[in-house]
Amino acid sequence: MGSSNKQIHLIAFDVPYPPNYGGVIDIYYKAVELQKMGVKIHLHCFEYGRPRNNQLDKICESVTYYKRRKSKFLLFSRTPYIVGTRNSEQLIGNLNKDNYPIICEGLHTTGIIKHLNLKKRKVYVRTHNVEHDYYRHLAKNESKLAHRMYYKREARKLKAFESILKQCSGVFAISPSDAVHFEKINNNVELVYPFHPFQKINAKPGTGKYAIYHGNLKVNENNKAAVFLAEQVFNDIDYPLLITGSGASNYLKHLVSENENIELKENIPSKEMLGYMQGAHMHILPTFQATGMKLKLISALFNGRYCVVNSEMIENTGVEKLCKLANSSTDFKERINELASKPFPSTELKNRKEVLGKDLSNHKNAQKIVNQIFSNSTPS
Repeated sequence: MGSSNKQIHLIAFDVPYPPNYGGVIDIYYKAVELQKMGVKIHLHCFEYGRPRNNQLDKICESVTYYKRRKSKFLLFSRTPYIVGTRNSEQLIGNLNKDNYPIICEGLHTTGIIKHLNLKKRKVYVRTHNVEHDYYRHLAKNESKLAHRMYYKREARKLKAFESILKQCSGVFAISPSDAVHFEKINNNVELVYPFHPFQKINAKPGTGKYAIYHGNLKVNENNKAAVFLAEQVFNDIDYPLLITGSGASNYLKHLVSENENIELKENIPSKEMLGYMQGAHMHILPTFQATGMKLKLISALFNGRYCVVNSEMIENTGVEKLCKLANSSTDFKERINELASKPFPSTELKNRKEVLGKDLSNHKNAQKIVNQIFSNSTPS
């Protein structure tokens, strides 16, 4: 374990427990790994729906909560709404009590940077994606006009606000393509892949009897992907598909009810979910939003057999060679038929161990952060 004089402030955009969606999964397991390495973490969380949880006290030196401001007036500010609603004088006051290095999670929490003495301390930003690109994709997939206009307006604000990263000591980018983007703004960018709950490859060789799609179906992108599979891929092939998640749209439920080869299971406990993932013969994971490496892909690679994905899911992730590519509905059907009777070989597990052990090791990625922050005593 490392020296106990290593202390950091970690500013989370949400309460990172339970770790049950992409952003907070990265935050929580990052904190777990840093704590294992002897780093004392002073966690600061913004509350807006998720309850406080004493599990965080077990891995952090201190945990402080702040109410996220949800004033509609902030919608008319030049500052992006996700940033302005997380500006807190109380947080700034707490940070200014010492000079410990700071990690801001996402552009969301960077509004405090202009209130800090950057000559005397290090401030890093862990980017979770290129936010203005993410919001443009949200706008593209949004059917409600008011919401679509909000996303477009926020995308413009976020692109302008992103220049604040120039003032930081460095950026921890979550994917290779994000790293290329942020290198145009800050000359100290470290590629740190997503943190996750998986310690080893749990995938099993052999043959399963169904395909699976998994994701939070309340998210438009995920529901759209599931609809695509039900409507355009599994509509006329004789192979079973299991869709898992929660919050499925009525239209998706209708499509499932019309096809005896498709089953929808919602709100599955995590242990049971692992069984379904390991039992599947293939994970079918299209996305229409190329915004970094997605946890559903990481989960499938650690726990499942074949992964059939489109270009948007794997582009510039570093795991391209571990997946089977399909871009059109016809491509997906061909891949499914090709793999249906083909056992998943042990050699594939060896390839995964090599690639995932190198790039997606929580320990190795946490070590990058420790080396960067504590390499010297002065801000970069």
